Amino acid sequence: MATVDENFLAFLKADSTIARLVGARIHENQVPQNPTGDYIWFALAGEEDEYCLDDADGAAPFRFRYAVECVGYSSSDKTYGLRKSREIANAVKSRVKNYNGSFGDSTVQGLFVDEVSEDYEPRNDFSDLGFHTRSIAVEVIP
Repeated sequence: MATVDENFLAFLKADSTIARLVGARIHENQVPQNPTGDYIWFALAGEEDEYCLDDADGAAPFRFRYAVECVGYSSSDKTYGLRKSREIANAVKSRVKNYNGSFGDSTVQGLFVDEVSEDYEPRNDFSDLGFHTRSIAVEVIP
């Protein structure tokens, strides 16, 4: 059985709109050096456990939170990169928002968009190279 991270990656890659916008350039935790096009980057931002007295040993966390960065790139036209980051973010938001059902090799009770922001310090900072980032905080409840 895949991890929640692997299932989240598969879930994003399975969307045709996202695939059209970024191809296979969806990265977990690490972006390749010197990226040359639009991409999505995500990392686990936190886990939350909610315990019950009758939980089995080793029970999985109740929810996972991900920081998702939607990055548009243009080395010359700054407005293109900004528009592209917004277009990618809208596609991710549409895919994730209030979703439940098939999720990679498992199912998920709910996916939620907690916040979308451009007032954000990107973790993969190529901003001086023409990269524009729109961040999305995503909550996954397996």
